Amino acid sequence: MYGRPELVGMSGGGKAGVSIDDIMEWFDGLKREQLEAVIDFARAASSGIS
Repeated sequence: MYGRPELVGMSGGGKAGVSIDDIMEWFDGLKREQLEAVIDFARAASSGIS
């Protein structure tokens, strides 16, 4: 079983050196819309809006 990827650095607009394209290469079958939804959720959760 695979571990969960960390969200740290994923929502910073690439500031941590990780792009959406990089992450999509790492996870076969991941769709851009799915990743964007996770990033949006994490961004909202970190600002207290859910």
